[in-house]
Amino acid sequence: VSFAYGGLCAMAQRDLRRFVAYVTIAGAGATLFGVAAFTQQGLQGAVVGMFARGLGTAMLVGALAIVDRRLSTSVLARLGGLAPEAPALASFVALGLATSLGVPCLVGFWGQLLAMLGGFGRHPVLATVMAIAVVASAAAHLRVGRLLLLGKFDEAWRRSAALQPFGGRLPDASSRELAALVPVAL
Repeated sequence: VSFAYGGLCAMAQRDLRRFVAYVTIAGAGATLFGVAAFTQQGLQGAVVGMFARGLGTAMLVGALAIVDRRLSTSVLARLGGLAPEAPALASFVALGLATSLGVPCLVGFWGQLLAMLGGFGRHPVLATVMAIAVVASAAAHLRVGRLLLLGKFDEAWRRSAALQPFGGRLPDASSRELAALVPVAL
């Protein structure tokens, strides 16, 4: 139920910090479901899910903290167009969103899948709720990705005091920031 609650609440968020918080709640719900199944697959899914949640959340929090530090806001409506402005930073945000969502072939996928498969035999109704909640979580992740990465960059930022030292351009990730994000990505 917390997976569904977290996914639905994440869909409604207009602030990136709150989005990450609710997505983390959803991931914890998937982990708890795997543990509650008390099957080998469910427990393996819970362990892999905890590991993946740590990586995905660290990637998202790190990349979004960089954006927040540069622009002093985490309001989604004020952010957009990150991909053309700061492509390296946008790549880390995209990877963090994909890991958190559970895109196949990334570490986040296996935890959710194993937890759901492990719990389906013991709790089929809750597994069905979790499967439906995956759709809500996907919608939330895709919405944030579309707005943040592909949305239109607000031209008012170019004249803002936050970007004046950089000539009105949003600076990409620095070498120190890359040194912190690359190991998590790998």
